[in-house]
Amino acid sequence: MTSSLPAPRDALAAASWALCLRFACALREARAPVRDAIRSAMRYSCDGAACSANTAWAYGFFLCERTEPTLEFGILGVHNGPATHLKALTMPLTKTPHFSTCDLCDAHEGDTSGAFRVLPPVFQSYGPVPRFAGPVVTLRCGEDNSRVREAVNTPGAGRVLVVDGGGGVRRALVGGNLAAAAAKNGWAGLVVNGAVRDLAELQAAQVGIRALALLPMRTEKRGEGQLGVPVQVQGVWVRPGDWLYADEDGIVVSATSLA
Repeated sequence: MTSSLPAPRDALAAASWALCLRFACALREARAPVRDAIRSAMRYSCDGAACSANTAWAYGFFLCERTEPTLEFGILGVHNGPATHLKALTMPLTKTPHFSTCDLCDAHEGDTSGAFRVLPPVFQSYGPVPRFAGPVVTLRCGEDNSRVREAVNTPGAGRVLVVDGGGGVRRALVGGNLAAAAAKNGWAGLVVNGAVRDLAELQAAQVGIRALALLPMRTEKRGEGQLGVPVQVQGVWVRPGDWLYADEDGIVVSATSLA
């Protein structure tokens, strides 16, 4: 941060300025692609003010501060050089949660209650986030992703959406648009017991994505699906309110938080 910041002109600006330091700290922790994306947008400006081209700061405020692992920031003006106009930019910054599915399995290997479960090793990672965790929201659908679209366009609050397509791979239940919506709305991850598509767009969305396969065919739109019901994913029961942990070694589910 430098002394080149313009003076705040009202209460909102003053509150925004007070949060700039917190934003800068989080920015340093963000992944390089996120930092680069923000820097590439630095021609946006606010209030006709200017600041040093070497200064990366946000004249804005937090839209929301969600539960881990996602912090989402609303930037109402990122400066670089002379100001020209005001434009809003929203960017999710993802922190990597600290856990290991191997350690979790070691700690619960004697569990016979069914509270701790391990999903079969049939899921592939198609997103840029290698590990994610959160409370589960379940959705059962066939070859219709209408309810998936509705779900990812609601606040995720760091939760994991488990989509049970019955293991079918004739239609893709999640594509680039839905992955981007999930990232924007603060979902920690998507686990799809079915197929997905738009690999390049999936890899650009800052959200964890696990699925059985890639398939270019999209689904039908009939408005079908059931939200918040117990589902069987590859023979393993997953229930609303369970906690799901996914990393490079696999996916585990627990009836309670293990963090």
